[in-house]
Amino acid sequence: MSDPLQVDPADLDAFPSTVNDLTDQNESARDFRGEWLSLSSTSGRLFFAVTQAFQKKRCRLGAN
Repeated sequence: MSDPLQVDPADLDAFPSTVNDLTDQNESARDFRGEWLSLSSTSGRLFFAVTQAFQKKRCRLGAN
């Protein structure tokens, strides 16, 4: 059948450190996302206005 599970105690002891490192990396990614990728309400309104303008131009070009 299958082999019995064997765990190296040193690997088991290192696991919390690895998880903590992943937590730190995740926090860094969240900070980056918050700083560079989130839209404030002003940015959101501006984005909506720009997309509307592009849509109007696209419709005009499509009609030609």
